[in-house]
Amino acid sequence: MKKLQIGLELSIRQCEEEDTYFVHDLMKNQMKEYFESISEGWSEEKYWRGYAPERITIIEHEKKPVGFFDYEIRNDELYMHNLQLIPGYHRKGIGREVVSYVKEIACDAHIHKIIGKVFKTNKESCNLSKRVGCTIQKDLVEEDSYLVR
Repeated sequence: MKKLQIGLELSIRQCEEEDTYFVHDLMKNQMKEYFESISEGWSEEKYWRGYAPERITIIEHEKKPVGFFDYEIRNDELYMHNLQLIPGYHRKGIGREVVSYVKEIACDAHIHKIIGKVFKTNKESCNLSKRVGCTIQKDLVEEDSYLVR
């Protein structure tokens, strides 16, 4: 179990079966409004079709899940799908620490490109992307998002 170094006693671990609804509910509660702002909307079917627990890492505080992140390596790129934290754990440096950890994974795998998407209206994610050195690669107008690197 890896420890994140941000002042809080946080650890990370692989997603397990008992985390299924924690991940779903956190994702839905945090992201539904953003998905509903685009024509696609929130789709339970699409969520479950894309649910891949083998890609998900759970973030814990005092042995209680407080968030997760989700990434995969494909085509010589590391694609960061999600970083979600429960209310009360935002703006504590956790996002920066997770991105730093993911950068280490990419480096260890000899991958030089980390990409992801952020909704334009998700100011917190846009700000985190800037703070960790991401640049906008493409304006995804139809998704109201940016592809960042």
